[in-house]
Amino acid sequence: MAFFYVLIRGNDLKNTLLKPARLEDTEHPLHSQLNQFILDNLPDLIVSCRLSDFSFEYANPATLRVLGYTQEELFSHSAFDLVHPEDLPGVLEELNKNMAIGQGSVEIRYRKKDGSYLWVAVTGTIVPRPNSETAVIIISHDITAKKEAEAQLQRQQAAQEILLETSKSFNNITVEDIDDLITETVRKICQFDQSERSYVILFSEDQYTISDVFEWCEQGSTSKMQDLKGLPVNVLPWWSNKVQEIGEIYIPPVNEVVLDSKHDHDITKLQSTQSR
Repeated sequence: MAFFYVLIRGNDLKNTLLKPARLEDTEHPLHSQLNQFILDNLPDLIVSCRLSDFSFEYANPATLRVLGYTQEELFSHSAFDLVHPEDLPGVLEELNKNMAIGQGSVEIRYRKKDGSYLWVAVTGTIVPRPNSETAVIIISHDITAKKEAEAQLQRQQAAQEILLETSKSFNNITVEDIDDLITETVRKICQFDQSERSYVILFSEDQYTISDVFEWCEQGSTSKMQDLKGLPVNVLPWWSNKVQEIGEIYIPPVNEVVLDSKHDHDITKLQSTQSR
């Protein structure tokens, strides 16, 4: 007599083991009446695939709801089709490594119907079936919020490191080296923010003109700082007001931005500027 075990993950049933369910009672290991009721009401994504090609043969309602596919749409794919291309090599490596023991876990991104990706912690278990092809039961738990929090924390730590390094550098700077240090600081900030170019703009003492500009732009981009030097501040009211307010400057695509003057718009367009 053969038995199988299904690990159920959910808020109320996490780490609860359903056992035993006789394989000869049903052709599909997930289709007993009790299992079906539980699977239909769990928040985690649970699917069954054929081991030979990982084509879908069962998906619980949470899978369809979270990913946005109909059952017909989902079943036209294999499980591998939904894995982010950058994550697929790791999935195949884990699969080959754990094939002998019949179970493995990995954190990957699933593609939703709208093209966006969902971070999930996946556990796959191989389930032999005596009268049909071996199945793989895949249980996926949404960890998107966790991954976003981790990424935000890493970004904050990286920003703090840049600020600390910059502060130390400016404490020990000489007058002769200050221009180079400003440009290097602009480079670090620009690369951290993954921007194409970044500036430090200095106003004249009377606040009437732009007296100096420090710029860093990525390789292949043309320097534009000479276009800004010497400009009267009053022809750039939107820019100058934002700078003097020390406010956040968010610039959408140039065709969508509403600026205070035609000159503001022309300079923005000339710089091919857009926030990321």
